[in-house]
Amino acid sequence: MSKKTLLKGVSAWLFGLATTVFLIAMWGRAVVIDVDALEASAAPLADSSAVGELFTDWLDRELVETGVEPVVADTVVEGVLDRSSVAAVLGEFTGEVVVAAAAPGPEAAIVDVSRLLQPAVPEIGAALGAAGVPIPESRLAQVVDELDPLVIKAAGSQPYIGPSSPTAGRLGTAAALAMMMMVATGWATVALAEDRTAEAKSLLSRVALGALSFAILLKAGSWVLDPSGGRAPLAESASRVADAKWLHPLFVSFVAAAAAAAVWWRRRYFKPTAESPSGDEPATPPRERHLIRSG
Repeated sequence: MSKKTLLKGVSAWLFGLATTVFLIAMWGRAVVIDVDALEASAAPLADSSAVGELFTDWLDRELVETGVEPVVADTVVEGVLDRSSVAAVLGEFTGEVVVAAAAPGPEAAIVDVSRLLQPAVPEIGAALGAAGVPIPESRLAQVVDELDPLVIKAAGSQPYIGPSSPTAGRLGTAAALAMMMMVATGWATVALAEDRTAEAKSLLSRVALGALSFAILLKAGSWVLDPSGGRAPLAESASRVADAKWLHPLFVSFVAAAAAAAVWWRRRYFKPTAESPSGDEPATPPRERHLIRSG
C-alpha cells in the first residue's frame, strides 16, 4: 500500500467520523434549544411514578414545615395523586419545571407549586374528610398558600437547557468543529484522489446517505420506544425526544444529495476539453482512443 493511498484512507475515515459527530451535535443542539418541544416531550412524565414520588415527597416535607401534623401530612400525600385535579397539577408542574430550567439570566428560577395546587384544595379537603381527617377548606387553602416554591435554578447559575445554556453552547461548538474537520478532511481526500470530481461526488453522496440514515433511525427509534403512542410515560417521553427535529438531518441529506447531483451534472455535461501536447488540436478523449485501438 502506497503512502498516498494510506493518507487518503485515513482522511476519508476522519471525514466519516466528523460527519457522524456533526449530525449528532446538530440534532442535539436543535433539541436542547427548543424549550417548547422539550416541554411537550416532558408532559407524559407527569404520569410516571418517579415524578409522582418526587412531588409527594416534597409536598409531605413542605406540609410538615408549615405546621401540619405529620400524620395529617401523610394522609394528604397518600391519596393526593389519585385526585384528577392533582393529576392536572402534575401536568402543569412538569411543563413549568422545563421552562424554569431554561430561564436565562442570573435570577433564580422557581415553580410556584402553591399557585398550581390552589384549584385542587376543595378536592383534597373532601378526600381528607372522607379519610376521617376533616380540615376546614380555609385552613387547607392557607397551608397550601404558605408552601415554599420549588427552586429549579439557583440564583447566579446558568440555565440547564435553552439557547443560552452551556449544553447548547458545547453542542454548537462540537457541530462547528466537526464541520471544519469535514471540510479539511474532505479537501484532503479529494486532493489525494486520482479523479477529484468523482471523489467529491462520492463524499457528498456519503453525507447524504448518512444524514438520511440518521433521520430514519430517529423516526424508527421513536416508534420502537413507544409504538402504541402512550404505552409508558418514560417511553413516551423518550419517544417524543427521539422524534424531535428529525427533519434537520433529513434537510442535510437533501442538501448533500443536491450538491452531489450538481457535481455529477457538471462532470457529465461540462467536461473541460483537454489540450494536445503540441497545443494544435484537442486531445482525443480516453473513450475514443480506446475505440480507435480496438478498431
